Amino acid sequence: MVWEGPAGSGHQPLLCLHPINTGAEIWAEISALLSEERTVVAFDYRGHGASVMSGPFGAAHYAADGLAVLDHIGIARAHLAAGSIGGAVAIEMLAAAPSRILSVAAFGATMRIGLGVDDLEAMAKSLREMGVRRWFDEHGHRILGPNAQLNAAAELTRIAVGHGREVSLVTDVIWETFGEADSRPTVGRLADRRPPAIVAVGTHDPTCPLVMAEELAAALHAPTPLILDGIGHLPMLEDPQQVSYLISELCRQSESRAR
Repeated sequence: MVWEGPAGSGHQPLLCLHPINTGAEIWAEISALLSEERTVVAFDYRGHGASVMSGPFGAAHYAADGLAVLDHIGIARAHLAAGSIGGAVAIEMLAAAPSRILSVAAFGATMRIGLGVDDLEAMAKSLREMGVRRWFDEHGHRILGPNAQLNAAAELTRIAVGHGREVSLVTDVIWETFGEADSRPTVGRLADRRPPAIVAVGTHDPTCPLVMAEELAAALHAPTPLILDGIGHLPMLEDPQQVSYLISELCRQSESRAR
């Protein structure tokens, strides 16, 4: 999905990295807002949305897909906006192509979720019993904060179900990405000089809490994480106005320093 910015704006494009079991559409409201100043690109990871419905589903694989999307569109360098495991994807992109990343804005993001086997098996069992749509109807609202916009839970289910994602596929994605994916070792391969970055975390994020945000901020050489009051795990869906503002400010500051 591409939201074309104004011609001749002088602003570099933004690539959006979505949380697992959502899709490019989770960035739609933010992309519409930010396209007033720059081109915004959001793509579906493999196993999500309109993408191929096969793995592997690791952060490095999603990162390679993101770089391929930039190549396909003809974008040499871009800012990144990342959510949840998108933090790990951003780290992998920084390692693979550091000169192409201009800044990183991370929201409810982490380098590793690391669910245990018991939790993963319980999620898989529940998914098989309930089906994808009912499972997200039952569980999706629990990762949102009290200040989330009113339609956030319904939008989460709609995006997560996508184009008829099967239980077996969702289970595979959860097992590999929530359980096995870990981009912390990749930090050792990053260049000493890293692009400007911010990390923001909701006060009600049950999936990627403050300790994970602090770990990601340290890896990115970013300031202390910004705290989003009353927001849960999906700030881009819960409070798109605030997230848009934070992304815009970081991109503009990054571009000003580069001049």
